[in-house]
Amino acid sequence: ATPTFFVGMANGLRLSYSRGAIKPYIDYILSQKVPVGLHGMAFEDPEKMKEEYEVFLQLAGGLPAGIRNHYLRQAKSTQNDMSDIGYRFDSTNYELNAPYRVNEMWEFPISLMDVSLGIDSSLKDKQEQSIQVYKNAAKKELPYFVLNFHDNYFSNAYPFMRKWYKWFLHYLAENHSFISFEEAVKELDG
Repeated sequence: ATPTFFVGMANGLRLSYSRGAIKPYIDYILSQKVPVGLHGMAFEDPEKMKEEYEVFLQLAGGLPAGIRNHYLRQAKSTQNDMSDIGYRFDSTNYELNAPYRVNEMWEFPISLMDVSLGIDSSLKDKQEQSIQVYKNAAKKELPYFVLNFHDNYFSNAYPFMRKWYKWFLHYLAENHSFISFEEAVKELDG
């Protein structure tokens, strides 16, 4: 699989680690050749959005792969502001749709998010719901299927979430290849 890890540059709404504390994790993820994006907190204030972007540049030593906003929050101008700041992609919208351009930025809607399946629901329920969403995406002939998984659920505290995630990745891998957001942007830009 080709995941992108989205890391926060500001605290709030259950996101509570310091910027200094995240630096070693960013370095480790990048050392594994895995893309790192920004998990944005600011979504209404272009100046705060720009500051998050610049802090990421300092911590990661380069541009973020893209952005996903915390709790998928956005205002009317958020996508345009993100494009103006310089993001190449966003994955904040949760809808079963193909990617679309917002000025110079690509929006990759999330096809399925782990928490939408219910944290405490059974593995069988998660599997059935996932297959249905996947089949709906196939009917729409979507070029990409975006899965949003929160790393804190990949633990012994959430055994059904971890089992579902492994199962679903295997299910997808049986007939498809995986691609990073950056590779998808290159394909779309042709």
